[in-house]
Amino acid sequence: AGWACGYRNLQMLCSALLREPRFPAHPAFRQALFGGAGFVPRIYELQLWVERAWREGFDPLGMIQLDGQLAHTDKWIGSTEVL
Repeated sequence: AGWACGYRNLQMLCSALLREPRFPAHPAFRQALFGGAGFVPRIYELQLWVERAWREGFDPLGMIQLDGQLAHTDKWIGSTEVL
């Protein structure tokens, strides 16, 4: 779908972090990335992840702009949500 490019960028970034040879030396980082799952979640799960970050206080403006919901929508995300 055309709306998923931001999510694909997020998946690629997380995949690169998981495959980085030096990354395993930092278990706290690996644990923080998707609860230590060791794999990159599907788009729906990424949507839930962004919503959780919003609830924890990250990117309040983005939360307002996207009405606080991404899951089960085809809303576009940008670099702010990815970071």
